[in-house]
Amino acid sequence: MIKYPIYVTLDTNILDAANFDFDEKSTLQLLVNYVKKGKVKVVLSNIVVKEAEKHIAQRGATVCSLMRKLRADALKTATDYQIKQLGLGHILDLSIDKAEIRQKSIDLLHKYIADLDAEILDTCKIDLDAIIDDYFEIRAPFQTGEKKRKEFPDAFIANQIRERFGHEEMVAIISDDNGFKEACQQWDNHLFFSSLGALYGEMNKQEKFYAATKDFVIAQKAGIESQLARYIQNDVEINVIGLSHDRKGVTEGYDYTETYLNSLSDVTIGIHSVDEIDDNKSIVTLICQGSFTMDCFYEDYDNAPWDSEEKKYVYVETIGIREEHKAKFACRIEINRAENTFEILPFKIILGGDSRKERYEIEGDSEYDYEQEIEDMDRESVGLNPLGDYETYLEEDLAESKMSEDIIERFSCINELHKEYEEISSIYDSLLELFSDRENIESVIRIISSKLEEITDFPGVIDEDDISEEEISEIKKWVDSKYEDASRKMDIANLPDSIGYGDDIEILGIDDQKLFLKIDEININPSAGDKEWIDISLSDEKEIIACGTVELTVGYMEYDEDGGVADSLEDEIDYSYRSIIEQLDDFILEQNEYMETEKAIIEIIEEVIE
Repeated sequence: MIKYPIYVTLDTNILDAANFDFDEKSTLQLLVNYVKKGKVKVVLSNIVVKEAEKHIAQRGATVCSLMRKLRADALKTATDYQIKQLGLGHILDLSIDKAEIRQKSIDLLHKYIADLDAEILDTCKIDLDAIIDDYFEIRAPFQTGEKKRKEFPDAFIANQIRERFGHEEMVAIISDDNGFKEACQQWDNHLFFSSLGALYGEMNKQEKFYAATKDFVIAQKAGIESQLARYIQNDVEINVIGLSHDRKGVTEGYDYTETYLNSLSDVTIGIHSVDEIDDNKSIVTLICQGSFTMDCFYEDYDNAPWDSEEKKYVYVETIGIREEHKAKFACRIEINRAENTFEILPFKIILGGDSRKERYEIEGDSEYDYEQEIEDMDRESVGLNPLGDYETYLEEDLAESKMSEDIIERFSCINELHKEYEEISSIYDSLLELFSDRENIESVIRIISSKLEEITDFPGVIDEDDISEEEISEIKKWVDSKYEDASRKMDIANLPDSIGYGDDIEILGIDDQKLFLKIDEININPSAGDKEWIDISLSDEKEIIACGTVELTVGYMEYDEDGGVADSLEDEIDYSYRSIIEQLDDFILEQNEYMETEKAIIEIIEEVIE
C-alpha cells in the first residue's frame, strides 16, 4: 500500500522516453498535478538534472537543424513570392539561432523542475568508500566487461538516494535502466517503476474510481476504436522509416521525402495503464493496433541520367512506393465520467521495419517541364548554368574553394590540439595510479611539488618533511580534476572536414574559449544578370568579430538581330573571408600557447612516472 505523500525520483531515461513533453496533459505534467495535490514530493539528483540539460539542449539543436532544412527545401521548390501567396510565408522566417534554442530548451526544463518544486540532491553526502567497494566487488550498477567509468554516474545517483532516504523512508524510483534498478532494489524501502505510467497505475489502483474507469473503456470499446480510426486519418502525424541498416552497416530501402496515409483498418485497443483519476475525469493509456497502407515517395538518384561533362543530373524521377504495415502504438484518452464522454489526446505513430508486412512500387504520372528544359539547354550551350541549378553550383564550388580549404585547415589544427589530450589524459591516469601506493605517495608529492608550483595551480605543501592527509587529499583532487578535464577535451576533436551552406559550427578551444562560424543558408531566386550574396560570420560568445561573403554573379547571353552576341556576362562566384582567417589564426595561436603550458606540466609528471 502506497502512503501519501510519496517521494518520487526520476532517472534521465524517463525524461528522454517522454521526449521532454511538458504539455499540460502529458505524462510528465501529470506528475506536477500529483505534486500540487500533495500526493507526491519529487527529489532529483543534480547529476540527473545536468544530464537532462544536455539531452534537451541537443534535442533543441536538432529541431533547429530540421527547421533550417525545411526552409531550404521549400526555397528549392518554390520562390519567395509563391510561398507567401500560398499562405506559408512563416516558413521563410525560420532563421533560428541554435545557441538561443539550446538555452530556451534548458529554460523549459528548469521551469518544469520549478513546477515540481523538486528537492535537488548534491554530491556532498556521497559515500565514496561505498562506491569504490561496489566498483572493485563488481556490484550493481558496475558490471563485468563494461567501461566502469561510464557507470559511475549511476553509482553516484544510487548512493545519493541511499544517503537521502536511509533504510526507512519510502521512495519511488522511476528508471528503465536494469543496472540502476538492480543497484536500487538492494534496499527494501526503494520502490522501483520502469515508467511514470506504471507508478500512476499503482497509485490509481487505490482510487475509488479506478474500477469505474476500466468499466468505461470496456463498455465504450467499439466507439473508442471507431473515433480513434477517424482521428488517425485526420489528425495524427505518421512517420514512415523507409531505410534499414543491418549489423554490417548495409543500408536497404528508400529515403522517403513524402508519405501519405492511403487506408487504415482493423483498429483495436486495450488498457495499458490508468494514469490519473480525479472526481470527474480519468486519463488512460491505451495500447493499440491497426493495419496501415502508406503511399511513400522518394527521388530516384540511382537511376537518374547523369551528364558527365557538366557533372550533374539531367533530371531526377520521383518514385512511388506503397507500404503495408501492421503496427502497435500507444495513445492516451481523457475520460469525463460525469458526462460519459472521452477525448483522444495528441500522439504520433512511427512505422518501420518491425511493422512492415509488404512494399511495392506504384505507378504515377511523371510531369516534366520541357519549356524549362529548352531554356536550360540554351544557357548550357553557351556555358551558363540552368537557372534552377545555381544552388548546386554554389554548393559544389564551395566544396572545392580556397575558402573551404583554408577554413578546414584551421579546423584540423584545432582538432589536433584536442587529440593531444589523449596522451595527456593517459599520463594523468598513470599519476593517479601512483597515488594508490601509500608507501611512495609522499615521495611522489615531494618530487612534483616544487616544480609545479611555479607554472600551475598545483595545491603544493607547506612542509615537504611533514605532508598532511589534507594536503594529500587536495593534491589528489587536483590530479583527478586534470584527468577529467583532459578526458573531456580529447573527446571534443570533432570539427568537420567540410563546410556547407546553413552550417552553424561551434569551435571550442582547449582553453574553453568558444567561437561560432556561421554560413547562411542559400536563399536565392536567380535571374540573368543578378548578383546574390550569402553572409559568413565568426562570433565569440559576445559579438561578431569577423565577416565575409559569398558573391554569386548570374550570367547571361544576349543576341542582336543578326544572331551575334550583343552582351554577355559569365557565371562567377567570389569569396571574401580574409578577416575570418585572421581571427581563426589568432585563436589557434592562443591555443598553442595554452598547450605549451600544458606540455610543460606533463613533462614534469612524466619524469616522476619514469
